[in-house]
Amino acid sequence: MKSIEKKHFLIAIGLVFIAAFARFMPHFWNFTPIAAIALFSGVYFKNKIWAFALPILCLFGGDMILQAQYWAGNAAYPAFFPGTWAVYASILLIVALGFLFHNKVTPLRVLGGALAGSILFFIITNFAAWATDYQTYPVKTVGTLVEAYIAGIPFYRGTLIGDLFYSGLLFGSFELIKSRITMPVLAKK
Repeated sequence: MKSIEKKHFLIAIGLVFIAAFARFMPHFWNFTPIAAIALFSGVYFKNKIWAFALPILCLFGGDMILQAQYWAGNAAYPAFFPGTWAVYASILLIVALGFLFHNKVTPLRVLGGALAGSILFFIITNFAAWATDYQTYPVKTVGTLVEAYIAGIPFYRGTLIGDLFYSGLLFGSFELIKSRITMPVLAKK
């Protein structure tokens, strides 16, 4: 790995881990950096193992901490539930979405990727909620599926705003830092 590439790689990893800690700051429902981390990883990490592993590690590590808080009685909801698989699958698909514009980063593509990721997450996780929650949706019909998607709308607002905010922050920060590192040093007169 070339010196500049190595610096970019280390900066990208640092930004991912800094963003991951934002999950523990007070926030409204679903306003988290995980989907933005997934999109960012798909775009900037050439090595697909790193691209898929980092968001999953950030998500799993955070979920372990949140689950421990739930077990201790300090959280109202568990981090691991029957539909957890859908959250992880969504994040992996958002990483794959990032591969679509690897080396073609523009503000419009970041916006489109964040929007597509938010919609993908909404569709998959609300379907999983309907499919796995037999208490709320004991009868599986098109009507109850529609109810599940309607029930998810208030959470989608936080997802969308969080994905847009954190995608802008991650991509913008990385591009700004990258431009500073790759700029040639001008000799003083």
